[in-house]
Amino acid sequence: SFRQCPWGVDATSRRAMAPTAAVAIFDVGPFWAELEKMMKFVRERLKFGQTDIESAKMNGHLTTAYQTLRSQVIKDEKEATVASRLCFWDDCKKALDPVFDSKAKAARGSANFEDFYRCLHTLQTLVFDKPVEFWKTEVKPVKPPYTDAPPERARSRSPRRVPGRNGSGKGRGKGWDAKSPKALDPKMGKQGIWLWRNPPRPLYEGPGFWIFYKQAYWVCETPKDKTEFDTFQPVYKQVDGNLTMWIREKYAKEYPFLDVYDMRQGMQYGLLNRLDRETSGPVVVVKDEKTFRQLKRTRDCHDWHKEYLCLVHGKIPKENWQGVLEDWIQVKEQGSSATSKVVDRWMPSSYGEKCNYATTLYQVQDYYTRRDLRPSQPCHFTLVKVRIVTGMRHQIRVHMSHLLKTLGSKIGEGEAPGLVSDFLYLPKRVSAEDQEKVCERVFLHERMLGMWDPEDNSRTVCAMAPLPQELEEALSKLKRDEAAAAELKQYQEEVARDDPVEAFCRKYKIGPRDLRELKENDFWVHRPHERTEVMRSFEEQAGDGLPSLSMDGDHSFLFEGIRKDVEQAGASWWSIKDALRRHIDDRLWEQQWREGQQEAQEATSAEPLPPGWRRMESGVDGEVFYLHESGLRERRRPVPDPDLLEGWVKLACESRPGEFIYYNAAERNTLATRPTLQDNLPPGWMCCKSRQDAGKVYYVHKATGTTQLGMPCAGPLEDLPPGWEKVASSKPGGQPFYFNRDTGASQHEKPEVLPPGWRRVVSTRGRVFYWHEETQKSQFDKPRVRLPEAEGTAVPVTPPMDDSMEG
Repeated sequence: SFRQCPWGVDATSRRAMAPTAAVAIFDVGPFWAELEKMMKFVRERLKFGQTDIESAKMNGHLTTAYQTLRSQVIKDEKEATVASRLCFWDDCKKALDPVFDSKAKAARGSANFEDFYRCLHTLQTLVFDKPVEFWKTEVKPVKPPYTDAPPERARSRSPRRVPGRNGSGKGRGKGWDAKSPKALDPKMGKQGIWLWRNPPRPLYEGPGFWIFYKQAYWVCETPKDKTEFDTFQPVYKQVDGNLTMWIREKYAKEYPFLDVYDMRQGMQYGLLNRLDRETSGPVVVVKDEKTFRQLKRTRDCHDWHKEYLCLVHGKIPKENWQGVLEDWIQVKEQGSSATSKVVDRWMPSSYGEKCNYATTLYQVQDYYTRRDLRPSQPCHFTLVKVRIVTGMRHQIRVHMSHLLKTLGSKIGEGEAPGLVSDFLYLPKRVSAEDQEKVCERVFLHERMLGMWDPEDNSRTVCAMAPLPQELEEALSKLKRDEAAAAELKQYQEEVARDDPVEAFCRKYKIGPRDLRELKENDFWVHRPHERTEVMRSFEEQAGDGLPSLSMDGDHSFLFEGIRKDVEQAGASWWSIKDALRRHIDDRLWEQQWREGQQEAQEATSAEPLPPGWRRMESGVDGEVFYLHESGLRERRRPVPDPDLLEGWVKLACESRPGEFIYYNAAERNTLATRPTLQDNLPPGWMCCKSRQDAGKVYYVHKATGTTQLGMPCAGPLEDLPPGWEKVASSKPGGQPFYFNRDTGASQHEKPEVLPPGWRRVVSTRGRVFYWHEETQKSQFDKPRVRLPEAEGTAVPVTPPMDDSMEG
């Protein structure tokens, strides 16, 4: 027989309790057969090119797979107690965890067929590792039949080249014409949306928004007319998909806000920021209007941290390794495309043109060279980290090109000013050469997108995206300039050694704009002591760094808010301490409080409910509540407590995690401390204290004036002999008993009312008879009590209050 263990133990305990291999054998054949069917189904979809599907359909596939596989491991209640089966199923749930939430019994929103295939391959390896003894109904294969890599699929097609009207390929018809019927690609329309290459993947998902990773060659088009999505055809040479269309088709049924378009309010199918077609990186998509307004307000106030990596032509000198670029940028739209340029002053906006002030921060990261591009001298390249404060069309490409033009010959002779492979702002010859020998697309990638969490303003949300494979391959084609990198590092160390402000900003990765403000702004130049105090106090609070308040170690986002608050308050000692308290201390305290609350909720959610209670979820808004079989509904979680008095329920306190309150539904009474017998008096009774002995109490029935020393019982008063009273047990669920105050006797049987002189006697045989003391008469029948005739209505008498008692 198999060794058994209860459901309540965790996976580690189950493995510790697991029997030896000779005892724990069970058949994995049915599980393997179902797994092969699933892998074959998913492989056919991937070979066909279908990598993704609507979330509701994917949820159906994964739920069916989860239930089918579980039924092959645990078929009934008897098998549910076998330790070896439970251990195996725990490993299966871990393998499926990336695509299926076993607690919620639902698929994760980011699941697609590629992730599903990888999870099935993990299950395949898990079953294949079982010894031969486990393979009873199936023959164990020599090696796993499927590899871990999903089947390859071809790149999605873009509109093909259409010849001119004269058929020669010249003239007006030359190029990529999306309006021509011959150029339409059926796979790029709505019917082929799940065949698109490199679909987006979520980097972060919160209650009200996602941060998706957009691959290169995906467009972020938001047409006014929704019917344009049904006949979507790209106007560019190479397009792999439409991000807005993909999100609508996948999630709009669950989140209707993704189908809303209102240009006046900025609602564009949930999209809050865009990236160019050839730029990869994080994009924010909101689920509801409330979160949209919160994030839109922070975006418009430039409270987002957007950081990019780009590769530019030329060698930026070490003296100019970081800086702030602030210029007017004029954007001119030309059909579906647009071009931008830096202008000296503000230009009035007109139809198709707009002019705004843009701010860009840059820092040099590394230097590269390549000799085979020019025979006379090597070509130099600089890898630059860029942070944009504002958001303009082609802002980074225009600003970096303008910077390189300003530096002129300092970047090297014959170097073209611009980003690598930039087909708009580089000479066509240089751009074509870059695309052929260095990188096929513009070398621009958004590596980080961060903001304050709209659900929890005490911490940051930071989505990181490493360099994609094609950009890593582009860097591998170049040779790193070790000498230039060493010179830059030495220069940075020398500057930091001589300037405490530089050292402070380098330690906490504070950007060039805050560095410039601390060194050049008149407010801080005339207050050197206050500037030193701000840096010293910040260093005391931050220590080696604040991961939850920074963007991957970059504290510019945090320090900028502190600096602005101090400047507004006048840089007094009190304003510095107050700014640090609000931005650091209060946020760290709130983080600890939320973590404690979450731990308390997790601890209580793992506990079983008291008898008669069950967990419910509202079908309207998804609110969780608890329902008692008596009809009592509670928002707070009931906690089991077997020693609690009858009628009371123990509830978890939401405002103070780890504490509890006690509620009596019948009396509508709530207590912060554990109820005692005095708190559980029956209706109509009150507790009175002795005046002479404060430790003694007695109980009075308000309606009849009846008094007793013991705890009264619920229900109507009983007719008892003089000196007797019915007392409730002090133990929860205990049986009440009868107590004689005069003799101290106690019994569970109710004492009988007899006439004066009569006594109740039990014989040696157990029979009950009655005996009169004076007459020595005995009888089996109970003697009757003759009641006096009442004159009028009896008035209840209040018990006398002597000197030893007080009410």
